[in-house]
Amino acid sequence: MSLPRVLMLGHCHGVFVQPLCVALKQRLTLDISVLELLSAGAELRGGGPPASAFLSPPQVPELSSNERWSLTRTFFQDRAADWWVQNLASLLLHPSPNRIRTKIGTKVRRLKHENVWKNFLAGYDLYHLHYLGPTFREYVDFLPPSSPLLVSIWGSDLMRSGGLSDYANQLAICHRASLITLRSLDMRELFLAKYGREFESKLRMAKIGDGSVSSLDPILARGRSDSFRSKYNLPLNKILVCIGHNGFEANQQLEVIRALGLLDAKLKATTAFVAPFGYGGNSNYKSRLLAAAQTSGINLTILDKFLDFDEVGQLRLESDVLIHVPISDALSGTMCATLYAGNPVITGAWLPYGELRRRHIYLNEVREIPEIPAMLASVLNDLDGQRKKIANAREGILEITSWPKVIDGWLKVYEELLGRN
Repeated sequence: MSLPRVLMLGHCHGVFVQPLCVALKQRLTLDISVLELLSAGAELRGGGPPASAFLSPPQVPELSSNERWSLTRTFFQDRAADWWVQNLASLLLHPSPNRIRTKIGTKVRRLKHENVWKNFLAGYDLYHLHYLGPTFREYVDFLPPSSPLLVSIWGSDLMRSGGLSDYANQLAICHRASLITLRSLDMRELFLAKYGREFESKLRMAKIGDGSVSSLDPILARGRSDSFRSKYNLPLNKILVCIGHNGFEANQQLEVIRALGLLDAKLKATTAFVAPFGYGGNSNYKSRLLAAAQTSGINLTILDKFLDFDEVGQLRLESDVLIHVPISDALSGTMCATLYAGNPVITGAWLPYGELRRRHIYLNEVREIPEIPAMLASVLNDLDGQRKKIANAREGILEITSWPKVIDGWLKVYEELLGRN
């Protein structure tokens, strides 16, 4: 008997998809292929063989003469009536044989594109779309109509998409989905409020693991490192405060740095700030942050080098405080790792961190960014007390980030869908 064939497609970022493949194949006998639709997906190819195959998008060859005539006949037989209705006004305003010929030629080439993709995507027992990207609707439309489709929502696809076109495409994907996974109750309610309670029966809970948290253990055993600070020009004799976790403006680092101008002068003198730019961001935004830091009178270092996993973990340990106030977030791995390392976090009360709050993991919450200087002063003046408040946070963090602890949610979803075939 052949193994069930699974195709993971969409935004197949290695930090999530690769360990999910590993965890699934440890418990289920599956043939998993991965198709990255946003980029080449090179980061997926490291760290062992979690998937059976990494696929590249198919090349659509030029139409041969026979194909052009065949597809033109198909167009006029099956789709011409709808096409004429959709384009009638435009063609009446600008009547031209060449214009009509060009438009029909475009549709014919589109049919070729569809045929290549449909053949390429056929033959799997389960399709698993990662990330509710509006542009992925095209590929979802190419899937076999009766095939089971699992759609996994990550966070920003739910919280940062907007506009009627994006909404319509996302809604179409949700209607096509057999089941939809979300990582928390907070995300579930956001989804239902945005897309409607008609989807309630399709929703399942499946938490996204984060191996970078549990991999901190050897780093914590090793302890803090002067050599790490020296390598990245971080002061050895100052408290280190990390602002955000990447260089995207949605992290609101610029707004935080501007607000820190109100921090007490004595605390500015004993504190250094670091803004990680390992991914995202650009030279213009970096310059704006440095200019804002100078105006605010704070010592800021921008880490624009890519850090490996070990160095990222070391940064979590070295950061005495993390300020994490993005415009939206599902659950930040950076924040969880910082708490796991025993360091306090200042974060936004608007963020859906019920998973942490329900586990009584202590967070310093601000309602708006101008509250940060006062909150930071309070935290810095009682760092030992702050660390005591999160001393027992590790078990709760592992419950929601450790793959061995969260994989059961994914197994139930996979068994439910594969059992329907």
